[in-house]
Amino acid sequence: MDKSYRISIIIVSYDKRINFLKKVLSSLERQTYNNIEIIIIGNGFTNENDQYLKSWSSKNSNFIYYNFSENCHDNFDHSKIGRKRYQYGIDISSGSLIFCQSDDDLLNNDYFQKIVNLFKNNPKCLTAIGIPGQYIWDENKFIEPIDGDWQKREKYCSGKEAVIKSYTNPTFSLNPGFCYVFKKNLLKEIGDDIWYGYDTSILLSLVSMGVTGFDKEAKMYWGRHSSDRMNDALNNFNSKYFIYSKQWKIRDKLAIKIWTKLYNKNDVYIMKKLIKRELAISSVTGIKYSIKNINFILFLKHLLIIMKNDIFVLNRLLIDIYHSLKRKINEK
Repeated sequence: MDKSYRISIIIVSYDKRINFLKKVLSSLERQTYNNIEIIIIGNGFTNENDQYLKSWSSKNSNFIYYNFSENCHDNFDHSKIGRKRYQYGIDISSGSLIFCQSDDDLLNNDYFQKIVNLFKNNPKCLTAIGIPGQYIWDENKFIEPIDGDWQKREKYCSGKEAVIKSYTNPTFSLNPGFCYVFKKNLLKEIGDDIWYGYDTSILLSLVSMGVTGFDKEAKMYWGRHSSDRMNDALNNFNSKYFIYSKQWKIRDKLAIKIWTKLYNKNDVYIMKKLIKRELAISSVTGIKYSIKNINFILFLKHLLIIMKNDIFVLNRLLIDIYHSLKRKINEK
């Protein structure tokens, strides 16, 4: 056992997803890399599920389970799960490496062995990631990763390069920032702000701090389900209440602070431009939602965000609307 690289795997789950979690735990117990601890944080597990996980944790000293009595989900603050649940898991962890895993994602049995090798082979490596396929739960079906520039990606690059390429070339890194394994000590000077927009905050802030590793043979599989109602509801909620734009302000302030400390003014300018475009693109979804729901005021709010942050995104929106109208006319 390599004692210098202990990985703490943090998973947050709740009652409705217990069946996903059980399969994920069975998968993790088959990892070929032994120096791991699995920490399950219950977001309000009740009765049978609570008892099941207590029994599970008693089987192995490296299995840890802690349950909060209430589910802290908040539609207006999606960072709360990170601050109140994932962060607690990190606080009680003993590993020098942290991996925050979704309760419906599966990993190849050698995933952590490959990831640890990235840290072992380059002492400067601060974060590391693999490549995702998809697991369709309703069909028990694994789908391999799509083709892309990740196939030519080097094992190591600067975090700054990884961030810029991830934003400008979607196939450079198919995984979001949340899927990075990172050194625990990186969080010392950041605190809870890392959880505001945490998918992208981990990328913008933690990954940008130094060398990042990549192994295209380290495969994980995102859990996918036949119904996308949850994602649709989330997009609609964001379009109506601007939840991401509010949380991204905190995320952006943190990222700018880190980039200003590490890089030159031109690099900071590039990063600011990328996150402004991201916000503008988010409001494109809001524009479509407001048109569909005939909400003129909401339409104007999203339009102003686009014009303020990246007016070139407006051109893409108009083209999309044009093609959509053209298809409808042709269908008639």
